[in-house]
Amino acid sequence: MLFSPLKLLTFAVFVFFVSGCTQKMTDVGSSLAEAFTASDDVTLSSDEISVLPYASAYVRINDGRQVFMVLAFADFNLQTGNTKLKWVSADRSIIVTEKGRIVKTHGFDHDNLLQLSGSGLNSGVSIEGHWNAVYDWSPDYRYQFEATVSTKFLTSETLKTSQWTLETKKIEEKVRFTALDLSFANLFWVANDGNVMKSIQYIGPDMNKFEMTILKTFAPNE
Repeated sequence: MLFSPLKLLTFAVFVFFVSGCTQKMTDVGSSLAEAFTASDDVTLSSDEISVLPYASAYVRINDGRQVFMVLAFADFNLQTGNTKLKWVSADRSIIVTEKGRIVKTHGFDHDNLLQLSGSGLNSGVSIEGHWNAVYDWSPDYRYQFEATVSTKFLTSETLKTSQWTLETKKIEEKVRFTALDLSFANLFWVANDGNVMKSIQYIGPDMNKFEMTILKTFAPNE
């Protein structure tokens, strides 16, 4: 079943409001664009997160303040065989992920990722390996930038949020654009069930950085 992201987010706002979280909703409803300039982190209690019937995450952009996002839409990607998750803010800024990897962004300042493609998307984040990726960015119609991706296991780490404590594998992906002579590194913390619970990802060289921590994971029957 397909749902309107705005309708789902409106319902989420309603749930928080009737729960007596008016001040928190002022923060939750803030534009993600404010993360570039605002100084105060958005932090919700365990109960406030639990009452929301959708998957949710904290996101930090370019080392700015922490903001809160909810999962508003889930769709099946026929090309990769993955479930594509759309995380939405109150102003409808969007982060799209597949198996924890950011594949598209919309509505953010400076640069946005129009599409990330490549064979590595099919299997998700692995402990080690190599694959080729293609990036498309906006603005300015920057299409078909090829990159090589090298993955390696770094260490095991215990992560903790108000919702869970998990053992994870910390994995690094180095992304290199030979034609541009530019590169960057992404980090993923992967739980034993394969879910990416935390990540630090760049959408391109010298572009926006997204630190994302999953609070409630997506369940197919949501």
